[in-house]
Amino acid sequence: MAILLCSLSGDKAAAVSNKHDCINKLHAHYSASIGSLEGELAVKEHQFEYGVVLRSLYNASIGLTVFVLLLFPSYAGYYILTLLVLGFGLRPLLEKTGLYHYFSHGAQRLDLHLHRKQLDQHRANIDRKVRDDKYRKSRSRDKDPRLPKNW
Repeated sequence: MAILLCSLSGDKAAAVSNKHDCINKLHAHYSASIGSLEGELAVKEHQFEYGVVLRSLYNASIGLTVFVLLLFPSYAGYYILTLLVLGFGLRPLLEKTGLYHYFSHGAQRLDLHLHRKQLDQHRANIDRKVRDDKYRKSRSRDKDPRLPKNW
């Protein structure tokens, strides 16, 4: 049985026993290469999405561009430059510099701090319900005279 040398890429080679194995190895190698290339070319998922209100305001400001051009031609360049920065540059700037993560983390901490009393009360209610259910289901309630009759 002859051993074929199947060239996978310029510097790699694999020893196989027949040409079908060689074809399968080549197919597997190039499928993996294409898969990694697709992963590199895939669009990165954004860390956040703009809300409905902000998108609506941006679309409305794009619609008002004609009026700004007609009524305030001296400010038209600044207006269009601002729209371009808001439309194409703000999200990448916030994501690459880490400002979005910083402010979202700060907002989350502030929200937690403001609602701490509510959260503590909610946790206490849950603990009380668990404790009451455990006590109701225990057999010791017949022996405890402090419990009401219909407990």
